[in-house]
Amino acid sequence: MFTIANAAGLDAARVGFHAAFLEQLGIVAKNPLEALFREVPSTTGLEEWEWLGDLPDFEEWKGDRFLAGLEAFKLRVLNKDWASGIRVHQNDIKDDRLGLVAPKIEGLAQRARSHRVRLMMRLLVNGFTGLEFPAVGNGLGYDGAFFFSAAHATGSNKLTAALTKASLETAELLLQSQTSYDGVDTLEIMGTDLIIGPKLVPVANALMKSDFFASVAGTASETNYLKGRYNIHVSPLLRGTYNNYWFLADMSKGTKPFLFQNREEISTSAVIGGQGTQSDSVPRFQRGELWFGAEARYNVAYWEHRLIVGSNQP
Repeated sequence: MFTIANAAGLDAARVGFHAAFLEQLGIVAKNPLEALFREVPSTTGLEEWEWLGDLPDFEEWKGDRFLAGLEAFKLRVLNKDWASGIRVHQNDIKDDRLGLVAPKIEGLAQRARSHRVRLMMRLLVNGFTGLEFPAVGNGLGYDGAFFFSAAHATGSNKLTAALTKASLETAELLLQSQTSYDGVDTLEIMGTDLIIGPKLVPVANALMKSDFFASVAGTASETNYLKGRYNIHVSPLLRGTYNNYWFLADMSKGTKPFLFQNREEISTSAVIGGQGTQSDSVPRFQRGELWFGAEARYNVAYWEHRLIVGSNQP
């Protein structure tokens, strides 16, 4: 049992908090939407990525081999610090009430681990106008157009349409029509995953799981050729103003629509007190509190717009 009577008890509290956090962090299931980003390591506060250009197709070797080089597009990604924490009153430890504290620590671990996906989803929504979540950026891709735009040189990846059979077909066509930047080659891009909010779940299930499309009065039922075509991912962040937004992505490639630039993984820190002549901490001395928190350093950025189509119907 933890006690607050001596320095050893404070150290036990610190170790217990940290262990509970790491245990929960280790069992949090990976969010399938993490397949939308490629994790890259970072060694400095600011990274600059050069877009390598499209890989050349195999062609008859006559003369010198054709080599792809670096293109003019560059992406600058600034790492950001992220943190959260909880306060625990010393009486909760004195009275052996850690059963009430543990869920808070576990919840902190869950929120810390899921933050990268929540950040990416804000970036996703912001990619139409740059105005929805300006704190995450201006919504522009590395080619200077909004991430979801009809102005990309490689083809449009933007719709403003409700989720229907027809709009899914249009989104699929937009993906398959994306070209290399020189406009010569089409790319082997096909939709694999549909990202929606809770409101669109019934529509998506009807499109992806029914044997037949809903028939119109006076017409015969049509076999649902879309059944099982796309994986469905539901994000609770697509709600309210964004509950009609939906996205079709190719998540099968090594390249991804987003980068997750990881500078420092999730770690913990505490202000509790400990062994030695100065066993008290300021928060405990002032308020009888013990502070425990988690922090990390990373950022998420747009990368390859050709792998995703978005619709922002109000």
